[in-house]
Amino acid sequence: MDDLSQWDVLLRVLVAGGLGAIIGLERERTRRAAGVRTHTLVAVGSALLTASTILFMSENGGSAGEAIRMAAGIVTGVGFIGAGTIIVAEGRVRGLTTAATVWVTAGVGITAGLGYLLLAALVAGPVTVTILLLGIAEKRLEQARVDQARAGENGAGRGRAGQEAGGWDEGDGRDEGDEGRGGEP
Repeated sequence: MDDLSQWDVLLRVLVAGGLGAIIGLERERTRRAAGVRTHTLVAVGSALLTASTILFMSENGGSAGEAIRMAAGIVTGVGFIGAGTIIVAEGRVRGLTTAATVWVTAGVGITAGLGYLLLAALVAGPVTVTILLLGIAEKRLEQARVDQARAGENGAGRGRAGQEAGGWDEGDGRDEGDEGRGGEP
């Protein structure tokens, strides 16, 4: 077991906190329940518990199994935090991505706490890029589905043929299915 100082633990915790904050920025940007503070605290707590376990073992003896058990406890505890971010409402499940980012942030913190700072950074970067890019792609796909559903509700579509078929009202620019016209066909 390497000799570990309290300064080493502090460095690991600070790196983990910075990486957690970076991951949390995207969640904050999209106004999710778990944002910068939550992700930072999860990463800091995970790194602190992991690194302090290693520090204790280096000073008092112990096996690598102690750090593994600590990591398992962290993953279990963070699973409960993540479960609290998942909401089912109106037939839709929300919060799964936030729960997953909290969980992966704990993994980044554990990795940093174990002393693998480069690995933690190399994981946090792509995680952040992934949730940013896939978030944008998901929004575009959802908008395309909504647009397609609206086009299907309006008969023949929005072109000249759609207008002739009564698909939309040229006067106010709104679809017939939108407010107004009540129960008329």
